[in-house]
Amino acid sequence: IISLDDKPDPEFLDMKRRFLISAVLTLPIFALAMAEMLPNFHQIISAKTSVWIQFILSIPVVLYCGFPFFVRAVQSVKNLSPNMFTLIGIGTGAAFLFSLVALFAPQIFPIITLVLLGQVLELKARAQTSSAIKELLGLAPKTATVLFEDGTEAEIPLGDLQEGATLRVKANEKIPTDGVILEGETT
Repeated sequence: IISLDDKPDPEFLDMKRRFLISAVLTLPIFALAMAEMLPNFHQIISAKTSVWIQFILSIPVVLYCGFPFFVRAVQSVKNLSPNMFTLIGIGTGAAFLFSLVALFAPQIFPIITLVLLGQVLELKARAQTSSAIKELLGLAPKTATVLFEDGTEAEIPLGDLQEGATLRVKANEKIPTDGVILEGETT
């Protein structure tokens, strides 16, 4: 709601607070995760201790700081209107749950199997995206009505259309290509 009051936006303040908490907790998580690649790091902190510290610090990041994203993801699913928040909610939720299982039962997930699962999921998503694009392309008209300089017109296959041609688009027809409107009107 827009008003003349100079009060700060409460949603902005809430998101800013969540961001600051998340940043403060994420920095040590990141440092620990990266430090594991350093030689002799596990002589300072054991791998198990490092993972548990990362887990404990990640709980408020995901469950408190990320809570608004999960709320919006659930709303988008309820409204049958998936959006960016659906993707964020599903992605971060799945990653967090996967991490929990990996932490408490690491023997369940052989590494190669996980990599293969990731590849299968990626290829499946890519195939679905590809089929959606093909469906969209299938909606495009296959022909265009070309208007010649002598006033005659002819319907030609879209593949035969030449750059610079003048097209006539009649009422309720799909527009076959990008262009500039020279004349006409619609409501």
